[in-house]
Amino acid sequence: ALGIAGELERRGAVDGDLVMVGEYDFDFAPGMSNPYIPPELLEEDARYEESRRMYEQSPRGMLVDVPSSSGATDDDDEDGERP
Repeated sequence: ALGIAGELERRGAVDGDLVMVGEYDFDFAPGMSNPYIPPELLEEDARYEESRRMYEQSPRGMLVDVPSSSGATDDDDEDGERP
């Protein structure tokens, strides 16, 4: 749940690999579902993965400050409001 299988795959884990976390270890099986995970957590995981995919595919831009033509700065505005 919560994208763990996807993250393990991104880090190179393949079906059947032994994964060790702290005192726990398990055979990695990305195609299997755990019957003990409540359905709402599986649905939440699916929504998270979908939103992550959408984010990774969306175009990105960068916000920059453009100096005003008068040379005034935000500090010059005494009442804190912009015209």
